Parts: sequence; C-alpha cells; structure tokens
Amino acid sequence: RDYIWHRELRGAVRFAIESEWPSFLDWEAWDSCQGCLSGKGIVQEDSAATTFQVVGDWMRLSSSSGVQGATLSGANNDKFWFNPPRAGTDDKPLEIEWYMLLDSSDFGAALHDIIDTNWASFWAFPHGMGDFGWPSGGELDLVEWLPAFDTGNGFGLASGMHNAITGAYPPCCMKQDGVMFTSNNPNENGVSPAHDGSGYVLPFSSKFRFWGDVYEEMGAKTRSTSTAAERDHMTQNTILHVYVRMTTSELNIFAKREADPQKPPKISATTSAEQFKKLGYGHVFRGYGELGSNNDCSFHRAFPNELTKSNHGPYDGRRCTNWHQNFFFVWTMARQAPRGDRRKLLFYLSDIHMRGGSKHTAAMQPIDRPSGRNVLTELDSVQNCNDYIQGGVASCYKRLKSYMNANRPPDYGGNDRVAVGEYPIDEIAPKPTQKIIKDAYLAAARGREKVAGGDVSTFCTPPMPPLLPPSPPPSPPPSPEPWPPPPSPPRAPCPHPPPTPPASPPPPSPSPPPP
Repeated sequence: RDYIWHRELRGAVRFAIESEWPSFLDWEAWDSCQGCLSGKGIVQEDSAATTFQVVGDWMRLSSSSGVQGATLSGANNDKFWFNPPRAGTDDKPLEIEWYMLLDSSDFGAALHDIIDTNWASFWAFPHGMGDFGWPSGGELDLVEWLPAFDTGNGFGLASGMHNAITGAYPPCCMKQDGVMFTSNNPNENGVSPAHDGSGYVLPFSSKFRFWGDVYEEMGAKTRSTSTAAERDHMTQNTILHVYVRMTTSELNIFAKREADPQKPPKISATTSAEQFKKLGYGHVFRGYGELGSNNDCSFHRAFPNELTKSNHGPYDGRRCTNWHQNFFFVWTMARQAPRGDRRKLLFYLSDIHMRGGSKHTAAMQPIDRPSGRNVLTELDSVQNCNDYIQGGVASCYKRLKSYMNANRPPDYGGNDRVAVGEYPIDEIAPKPTQKIIKDAYLAAARGREKVAGGDVSTFCTPPMPPLLPPSPPPSPPPSPEPWPPPPSPPRAPCPHPPPTPPASPPPPSPSPPPP
C-alpha cells in the first residue's frame, strides 16, 4: 500500500458506453475471496486487505512481495453479477468496457522475469457448486498472462473462454477464422476439428495468438520483437482500453494500446471488427458457444468422444456442459518469485462499465437443478474435482469489510473513496500505522486546492504533520557528496491569507492561600 500511485492514472476517466451497473470503485464490489485457491497456493488468505486500493477513478492490486498475491471477487454482492443475453428474448448484447495498466517498470528490461514469476488476470466465472461450479460452469478469461509461472516459456497476455485456449475443459469453442489462428491447418495450429461440422476446434497446446502477436501484426512501434516476451512487453506499462461484446453465440474482445482515458471513441454494440481496426484496436479474441442458454451443448456435440474432458460425463442428449449464469468478476495477482525479490508489480483497473445482457434477477437455473438447491447463488466449495481446485475459503469472505470497519482507510471506496486530485502522499513513511496514514490523508485533503491559474495537475500542499517520532540525525556518510543533501524544490505556495497568530493565553489565576 505504500507504493506511489502511477502519475498517469490520477485524472478522471471517460467511457464510450453508459453503464447500467453500479460503480466497481468500491470495496463492496470485491468483498470475496472466491477463486483464491486457483492461485496455486500463492494467494494469501488476507493479503488483499493490504494490497487493494481505490483512488479517484482508478483501483489497483499491488504485489506486497515476490511470494505473495491477492485475489478479489464480487461473489458476495448480487448487484455486481451479470449474465449474457438470453436466447429468444429481447436482451441486448452484453458490453463490458474498462481501462487497465500493468506497471512492470520495476523489472526494467528483465522481460522474462515478469512472465516467469507473475500470474496476473482479470476473469469471471458463474455461481454454482460442484458440477455447476467452477470450472465446469464456465470461465471467461478476459485478461490473463500465460502460462502461469512457466519459467523459460512465457508467452504473455491472452484471452480465453473457459480457459479453452490453454487446454482446460470444458467447454469450447474457437474457430480457425483468422482471429485466434492465422492458419486453417489444424495440424499447424495444434487443434482437433469438431465432429459435427460446426467448424469448432478443440485447442490443446495450440499456437494461438497472444495480444502481443496481434499488436506486432498491426505494426506497433516497439523494440525488436523477435521473442514472445518482447512482443508481450507491448501490453505492459501502457494504458489499454478494452471492450468486450457478448451475444447469444459469440464473445469478442477488442483492445487498444496507448489509449487516452479522456478520449474514448464512439463505439457501440453495432461497431464492426473492421471499424475497430480503423480506430486502432486489436481483435484479441473471438470465441463461440450457446452463450445465451442455460444448457450449452456446443462441446458435447462437437467432441462426443472427449468424455474425459467433461466432468458432466457422456452426452445423454439432454444434460450438457455449461450454463453461463450469474457471472462475477475475479481480479487476481499472484507472484511466485524468490524470497527477497522486492520488485513491485502493480495492476491498475479503471471503473468497469457494462450494459445489456441481463442482471442477476433474470438468471436462469440449470435444466437439471438438484432439488432444494438454488444454484444461482451458491458459492463453490474447496473440494478438488478431477484435479480442478474450486472456489475460495469461507474464512476470508468479508475480510475487506472487516478491514475497512476497523481502520477506515480513505482509499477503500464507498463513501470514503478518495476524490479525484487527492492522491497518496509520496512522503508517507514505508510502514506507518493505519492511523498515521489516515491522519496524513485527512491533513492533505483539507489543504489540497488547485493553484489559481496553474496547471490542473498542480496542487499546493501544506506541510505534512510528522508521521513518525523524530529520531536523532544520522551520521554523515563517508562519501564526497554534500551532507546534508540539498533541499527539494519548494512546492507551489498555497493561495491562502497568512494565518492569524494565536491569541495570547490568559494570565494564570493566583494560587489559593494555603489552608
């Protein structure tokens, strides 16, 4: 929490679509650990309470050390859940839009160190337990740096639908349609063709395209891009604008590098892939399926012989794989690096705007819902299911709420969310107490005013109160550098009238006479 906020992410954010969901710049949108165990034991149970921040129009997860991570999700609050448009209804396509930035500047040119030790992702999966839970209920990997902790073979940022492009099952599906594969040769792409003539392919060890590959093909200006790690570097330390569109049968993701959060383009549910390309967006993913159904049979019909890939068992003509209902976002940063690796990795997201689709009140139960169960609201268990780790741990639910109630940090969203222009104070000590942080924030908030006639990003700040008890001055270091060091340039003066000197204290009252 003591990392300085990125200086390019301190202003207001504008969006292309008007959101029909509440703001996600709020701890209530992330008050769950559902999905924690998917971090392969790297994510600590309570680490998110010290790595999650909301400031202005942005929020972030930060790596507190090289061997920790954090996972947040919205599984507990139904007002943040979402569904694809339902087939046979007048539901509009579901649109999701946000900006993001992965700050890996601390790694410098050590590109493989980022990929080999990092597993950052922004994804979603639906409610349900067991056969209806994660992963068999579906998964949307909107943003994921892959492969996770695969030393020496890192490829970078990718997207998938139920992680299908990395070989996890079920369901499918992708096609050799020029988006994910540039070739129509199944052997070259490492895929198996469907048995039902649908054109779907079953990806396993696939040579699919990562975001960096797409940007290189678009002619993005960068250094030599001879390796996957170098191509992926185009997805880091730059503001990305991401737009997702889900219909009853397709999921498409478009993303633009070096985006300006103040100038979103005019895009909508009818904007074509060619129009996105002209606007500078890469078409980074396209997947298919019966997304508007509560019983997606795409996988079973296309690959009836792949029974072991589905924990639902053989296709009986009725029960299928996936029902895509009451999705919630999961935001993960897992680090797996040698102890002592203090290089920071910061994952920023703007607010998330959504419209269309349907909300939790319109979700559909699965066709074979077990008697007495409300699958629409179930949270998964922690039991293994055919080598899949499911869900989170109950003990860390509501931990952000408890943390906020106990400490009231002003950067946690809700009514206490730090306003635009009131950012973390760079002078905060490395490990001060929460009370000292709160006092520093409040002092800064009282004194921050825009300098009259100055730049909108310039603020005047009164002297900060002492954050820690004064300590004896250190001994001069044995170096030719001047000591003490020269003072920092003065901050802009505050345009306030000079303070009124305090009134003199009244004279002391005479002491009473002795008895």
